[in-house]
Amino acid sequence: NFIKNKISNIKLINEDALTALKDIKLNKFDFIFVDGSKINYLKIFKILEKKVKNKCTICFDDALYHGDIFNRKSNTDHGEGVKKLLNYLKKDKKWNKILVPISNGILLINKKSKN
Repeated sequence: NFIKNKISNIKLINEDALTALKDIKLNKFDFIFVDGSKINYLKIFKILEKKVKNKCTICFDDALYHGDIFNRKSNTDHGEGVKKLLNYLKKDKKWNKILVPISNGILLINKKSKN
């Protein structure tokens, strides 16, 4: 779709996020979309939060994980992974965050301005 729509300022990285993030300079990214191993969402975020520039928005897909995040004890490792990220972000005041209840959920995060 990027080629079809003649969009050239997008870099698609289609590999394991934890592996890919070790080698990528993220200080030039404006938007990062994460869709993959929900089990590792918190690990992925902890890498991203150290590497992204202040105006970068991070989007995590499937942030409701079929409603499993609302269970006291998650039914799946994936639901537990998403829940760990959400609980971590509840305590972190450096980030704006919004959980959009569309489809299976989208979590949008960006650093708060230092104004």
